[in-house]
Amino acid sequence: MRRGTGHFHLDFFCGAMRKNCFCFSIPCRLALAILLIALCLMGKSPAGEEIISGEDPERLFQKAVESYRDADYYRALIGFRGLLRDFPSHRRFTASLLMQAKCYYWLQNYNQAIENLQTLLKKFGHSTYLDNAHYVLGNCYYRQGNFWRAADQFRQVIRNTDVPALGNLARDCLRVLISSELSLSQLSKLYDGLPNDALSPRILLEIAQRELAADHREEAVAAAERILTLFPNSDLVSEADKIRTAAAQKPLQTVNIGVVCPLSGPLASYGEELHRGVQQAVEEHNTLWDTKVRLKVKDSKASAVEALLVTRALINQEGALAIIGPLLSATAVGAGAVSDCHRVPLITPTASEGEISTIGKFTFQRSVAAHVLGEKMAAYATDALGMRQFALLAPRDEYGNAAVEGFSREAQERGAEILTVAWYQVGATDFKNQLTRIRLLRQAQDDSVMGLDQLPTTLNPEEPDSIPPEERRVFIDGIFIPAYPEEAGMIAPQIAFHRIETRILGTSGWGSQEAMRIGGHYLEGVVFATDFSEELFTKEYSRFAADYEIRHGKKPGKVAVFSYDCARLVLQGVQQKILDREGMRQFLSHTERFPGLTGKITFAKNNGANDEASILTVQEGQVVKLE
Repeated sequence: MRRGTGHFHLDFFCGAMRKNCFCFSIPCRLALAILLIALCLMGKSPAGEEIISGEDPERLFQKAVESYRDADYYRALIGFRGLLRDFPSHRRFTASLLMQAKCYYWLQNYNQAIENLQTLLKKFGHSTYLDNAHYVLGNCYYRQGNFWRAADQFRQVIRNTDVPALGNLARDCLRVLISSELSLSQLSKLYDGLPNDALSPRILLEIAQRELAADHREEAVAAAERILTLFPNSDLVSEADKIRTAAAQKPLQTVNIGVVCPLSGPLASYGEELHRGVQQAVEEHNTLWDTKVRLKVKDSKASAVEALLVTRALINQEGALAIIGPLLSATAVGAGAVSDCHRVPLITPTASEGEISTIGKFTFQRSVAAHVLGEKMAAYATDALGMRQFALLAPRDEYGNAAVEGFSREAQERGAEILTVAWYQVGATDFKNQLTRIRLLRQAQDDSVMGLDQLPTTLNPEEPDSIPPEERRVFIDGIFIPAYPEEAGMIAPQIAFHRIETRILGTSGWGSQEAMRIGGHYLEGVVFATDFSEELFTKEYSRFAADYEIRHGKKPGKVAVFSYDCARLVLQGVQQKILDREGMRQFLSHTERFPGLTGKITFAKNNGANDEASILTVQEGQVVKLE
């Protein structure tokens, strides 16, 4: 057996026996020999897999390939892993290494697949499978969203492979990246690496189109003329000629729209999502309208100070007609103050603090504020559900405070009673103290004189007062809980455990897949107010989401959706030839029931803050719209 597998080494034991054979009698030697054979036959790998070194390696390889073809990737993985472990010198070793990586790919373990492929490329430079390895590696990088690395791997396949079918597969993958995922500089770099390929005209055409859209006319002409000169027989010649002609015409009117979002630091992924949502809207606009829009994107680094500075730069240096962003309430306050001071409209897609839109008349807020969600939930609970008594359980942060304030004010104005407000720290998992407090307060009411007057006139004489107070059920009309998704999923079963009979009321967190996964059937009947849920998606959302997934390899989240909506609002003004800042402010301030991807958007009624939210519930495990 091989060294390094965690088993007894047969060569070591045999050497020891030869050296010390005089110490053993013949029966002892025979017993040791039997023991060694038994150890070899009974050995197990560290992962608990059976050792298969007794099998013919070629047969083992073919069995693993057969499992792979049957899409039984886990069984195939075990076979290839066993061959790699037990037959490191076999001629199928590099093939097994490649196939093991492909199994990891289909099992979505991209990091392990990449590690295997890099080992093959580094240690087996003369393998016949190098081109295949580059191709699989490109697919792994694509799935991880590392588009330039993916493109570089496909480029290497195209340049080096002698197998036409494999080269064509790499070109197909590269076409997708060229059309949507690579930046202008990356496209130029890609062309430098593939100057004479069948795909080269496509790369040049994409460069020409991007340069023209950015109003870089000389660069667009240069790229188009390369196609006409170097690839005169290409089927893209007519398109290249159109670009050259368009670039030579009088420049079209262009306006700049600024974007402020975190592109570095811990929130960079959300910032990129914001940027992508706006960019998709702008690209759609530029293909249909004469007035072109250029995006000017600045990195806020998730810093309030940096957001303020880059907002000022977009206004003074880039001449932005309007600004979309920032991402968070903390960064939106300073940016909003600067934009209002310079009289430039700013729309924040996702900041939810209630006071942002009150900074000034040039500041707008797409995401419905927490206090508005609380107000809408209280109004529905009292009017539609007839509830008159509530307990409140909320996270001790700005969002929780605002939601509680809105709910309490609205409920009390409608004549309802707030029994108590219990607070917890964000991220808490145990809500025993808070729920016990709510329970005791409600029990105290039941045990009061008013409560005793409502007891039945006849009691069971055999079991008088047989239920201890801590085991009695208490009844409350509703508990309002503006929880985040993970907290929501954990709170619901704990309410049932503490024998509190109630209807859970909440905000957006209760409709998330994470809350449903954790809380399961305990979320049945929950009612919540939200401005974002799959059940609110429009037909327009389906088109947007499909395009977004093609571009970026994943579905859009709330940040991308709301950013796209904000961009569409500004672009609708541009399409109506509203190209000055004051005119854009007036246009936005009159927005009423604009059809967003997940519902209507209204700025006209609430000083620039959107107040359009919906009421949903959970029925039989599904989220259903009520209002």
